[in-house]
Amino acid sequence: MSILPPAHISTQHWEEWVIKSGVHPEITALNVISLSGDRIYDYLLYSPLIKRRNTGRVTDSYLKRYRPLENGGWWCGGGIDPMTWEEMLWGQLKPDTPRLQSEKGKEFKGFAQPPKVVKYEPPPKTDLRAYFLRVPDEIWDKVAKRYKIKRYNSPLALRLWDRRKPMSFWEWVFLHPEIPIIITEGAKKAGALLSAGYVAIALPGISSSIRSLQDPTTGHNLNRHLIPELEKFAAPGREIYFCFDNDPKPTTRANVDLSIQRTGALLAQAGCNVKVITLIGDQKGVDDFIVANGEKAFESLYKAAVSLEVYTASLLWQLTYKATLRLNQRYLGDIPFPLSGFACVKSPKGTGKTQALDKLITEAQREGRKILVITHRIQLGRAICDRLGLDWIEDIPSSQTKGLLGFGVCIDSVHPVSQAHFNPKDWAGAIVVLDEVEQVIWHLLNSSTCYEKRVSILETFQQLLGFVASTGGLIIAQDADLSNLSIDFIRGVIKRESEIDLQPWLVVNDWLPEEETRWNVTIYKSKNAAPVLTQIKRSLSTSPKAIMIHCDGQKARSKWGTKNLESWARENFPDETILRIDSESVADPTHPAYGCVEKINEIVTQYRIIIASPSIGTGVSIDVKGHFQKVFLISQGVCPESETRQALARLREPVPRFIWARGYGLGRIGNGSSNYKALLTSTFKVVKANIRLLKDFDFDIDSAIEPVATATWAKMASRINASSFRFRDALHQGLIAEGHRVSVVDSNNEKEDEKEDKDNSDQLKTCCDTNQSAENQAVEMVELPTERKYLELKEKRNKTPSEVLEVRKYELKQRYGVEITADLKQKDDSSWYPKIRLHYFLTHDPEFVQMRDRQHFEGHIERGNGRVCLWDMKGYLPKVEALKLLNIGQWFDPKRELSSHDPDLIAWADLVKRFARELKDLGLGSFDEKLSPIQVLQIVLSNLDMELEKLERRRVKGEKNPVRFYRYFEPCDSRAEIFAAWEQRDILAVSSKLQQDSSPQDVIVPPPQNCDTPEYIERNPIGGVTENLEYIVENCDTPEYIERNPIGGVTENGCLFFNEIAARSSQSPVRNPQSPIPVKTTNAKSAPPKIDIN
Repeated sequence: MSILPPAHISTQHWEEWVIKSGVHPEITALNVISLSGDRIYDYLLYSPLIKRRNTGRVTDSYLKRYRPLENGGWWCGGGIDPMTWEEMLWGQLKPDTPRLQSEKGKEFKGFAQPPKVVKYEPPPKTDLRAYFLRVPDEIWDKVAKRYKIKRYNSPLALRLWDRRKPMSFWEWVFLHPEIPIIITEGAKKAGALLSAGYVAIALPGISSSIRSLQDPTTGHNLNRHLIPELEKFAAPGREIYFCFDNDPKPTTRANVDLSIQRTGALLAQAGCNVKVITLIGDQKGVDDFIVANGEKAFESLYKAAVSLEVYTASLLWQLTYKATLRLNQRYLGDIPFPLSGFACVKSPKGTGKTQALDKLITEAQREGRKILVITHRIQLGRAICDRLGLDWIEDIPSSQTKGLLGFGVCIDSVHPVSQAHFNPKDWAGAIVVLDEVEQVIWHLLNSSTCYEKRVSILETFQQLLGFVASTGGLIIAQDADLSNLSIDFIRGVIKRESEIDLQPWLVVNDWLPEEETRWNVTIYKSKNAAPVLTQIKRSLSTSPKAIMIHCDGQKARSKWGTKNLESWARENFPDETILRIDSESVADPTHPAYGCVEKINEIVTQYRIIIASPSIGTGVSIDVKGHFQKVFLISQGVCPESETRQALARLREPVPRFIWARGYGLGRIGNGSSNYKALLTSTFKVVKANIRLLKDFDFDIDSAIEPVATATWAKMASRINASSFRFRDALHQGLIAEGHRVSVVDSNNEKEDEKEDKDNSDQLKTCCDTNQSAENQAVEMVELPTERKYLELKEKRNKTPSEVLEVRKYELKQRYGVEITADLKQKDDSSWYPKIRLHYFLTHDPEFVQMRDRQHFEGHIERGNGRVCLWDMKGYLPKVEALKLLNIGQWFDPKRELSSHDPDLIAWADLVKRFARELKDLGLGSFDEKLSPIQVLQIVLSNLDMELEKLERRRVKGEKNPVRFYRYFEPCDSRAEIFAAWEQRDILAVSSKLQQDSSPQDVIVPPPQNCDTPEYIERNPIGGVTENLEYIVENCDTPEYIERNPIGGVTENGCLFFNEIAARSSQSPVRNPQSPIPVKTTNAKSAPPKIDIN
């Protein structure tokens, strides 16, 4: 079609649609008309509800209101009405000279604050509709081709269609629920999407997809429902995408988010698969984005769309509290902090948040007011205390002030029995600074270093903040990514402790980097980080300046970790100075990185290659200028994407950044859900089931959890899970939101580059293998320390490499109970322990796993004085009983050959899929409906570090192609020896417990029970699987179920799947009294020292 406008569209309006918005000329010609003069009234004023005179003419008030529109504008009709498949009368006019918005039914008179202009004019006194634009055959074919749907438009088919009413494009879409639909705002955006081959419905406004009734008493909206035409296309299974504007205005953004959640929830209830497309860059609308970046760029965003659940979880990063002070400046400068209460600061990285405290801290010290700085990393805390002139807790003995003015401490030490001997009552009226508060709270709630004392730390932290608030103190929380969650958590713990409801005094700095301070960021979408290695080599070869490499691994087993990157760099650049900064090197008195953080700006100038782990991921500021040429990042998605962006900002100078990040992150929490209610449901359900499975163990878990901490953990975990689903994209969007320029490189297209990438990757893999082998051998050769020496070394914060090896060997010895070899160390690095531990508990005396879980739970209860952190309680019993319920032992037959056509295996795999949700909650794997029976079995067996051996393909009757056969491969590792050691240790432990519970006489300890023998399976069939069990599969994770059970979705009787496990466990046979093992109480050896390393 000609690109010249047709007679019914002006050149101005044609260019707006076709040139500026990229809408196909024929779509524009079919749907748009230019209007002016009285003709606009024919399109706008057709409602019978409009007031008219006796002659039929509209009243003067309407004519006066719409008179500015007579200067002209374009009209876009609603297209095809899906309720009748006829042309829709409704549409909207975009005037060239818009009128001013009416105020209380009166026109603007030119005084007071001027109202907004009315950008789009729908017909008055009519319901808003949605746009279903008319589509030409060319676009119809493009859509059909995109979704691989055959159009029957041959000459014969067309002649047949002529005999009856032709089918419209939208009727065809309605009849094909497999075609996804994009919902957007505005007709031009729908036109641009249709032009690109996507089915798009346009709303006249973001909230016009829903209608509701209003309660006349309260004014609340009731009975929200989709508009009829949208409801008609909401077929079960259809994918519905939202693609609204990328508007930076906070209020608009909040309205968009609310509309997506509300409309998305209604679509989900109708059975649709709802996803959200997030636009990136400077373009506001999808039409602008496609014009600026092309259809392929939009296709990438379309493919990267996230589920409604993930999108909703990402909103938990938002800060919606009203700012007391709003700034837009490069550096915060002096902030007029209040003298008491709760002050919060959100400001971008490198804007001087710590320096802004200088004046406040100086005055407080002059007045003798104590200051407490709490961080989540020692290196960060030391740097802040050094900048503010405070002691760090470990330096107090050698300090002149002895901590009298206050000190800095890691959140791990905020409890009474730490080295700080922390007492909240010492901080009356003090100033408490929580730097990087988002990470401090997450570290408190989820880090392994707080595991043993988490409840105590939570209680002490709550007491501290409550006491400081009630004595006129000041609590300061600051973070570049400050969100409602952190503020709500602090307010919540203060209120629980002191009943004071503190409102935050909030500073928000909206500054974004100017042109000269923005980073130029390149993100590689290759399968691995090899292109980054190639870029590193080229950069060092072409410039004398230094580089900095960030990664999220450290250990020798991590191919892309600091140790292996250091080895790779030394092989390629033997004459260069290289500094590795990670948790081991900064704590090793013999390493050049020891204590480097306090003098980081002095140290880094002495090296050309700096390789850093997350040890300096936050809070450390490298301010040197002109020394570095580039910053590189290799991220496997172990850390949250917000922490990953923090690492990139350690060097303040705006040199180019080169990034490789995994598409999907590895750091998922719990069952991986991005719905915090579902995550909490899963955690609570499993823990409660574990308690029910423990014999004679009565503990009310509901009353033992701290609600504020539990809810905050679930919400923070769900948003981390959400970003993990799309880690690289989340990182990309986060960098753009910070104001940086980001470009994406799909892969190296040149064969020479591909070869260099592969060579670098292979070389790094060799370094990894060499380092890991050397470390394994070193652990084997190092002398096993005594228990006393181990405890001394464990308490040492700074250790030499040999001391680190000694600690590792002792813990491995306690864990496995056998001689520690290099091979065993290698297996342990590969997460072997929990798999064979599960195998052991599955196939040995049930009393052993009962004892282990009882000790585990009692330990939590004892350490927390009756209070527990739900997410830290992880037993083996539910997993063991679930595997017994599934009768996994029936497949431990190396003589039986299996295929996906085996009827027994098919029935068993179907059973597994029925309980997929519960098995995922237990951490036993994800079981998609599309998995073959063999794949299902392989996933279940992998939990025990078992596998199937692949056999040849054979012809099977009734199958067109040869079928692959498999058989169980019996493990040929050292687990049998380890099981024997564990068995002996557990027998002694059971003996000791029975001795305590009985009179001093011979105690009968039964032999272990092998649970995978045919006899055992015969006595304990899978049984008990009734139709009622389907209830949990169908209903346990629905919104209705969670709504009824907000804490955990677990009623008094529990979920039926876990009820069945509990019933199955209670029916397990007791020890066989016919063959007891007599153990003399006088000769019973005590178990070796118990180290909680499970």
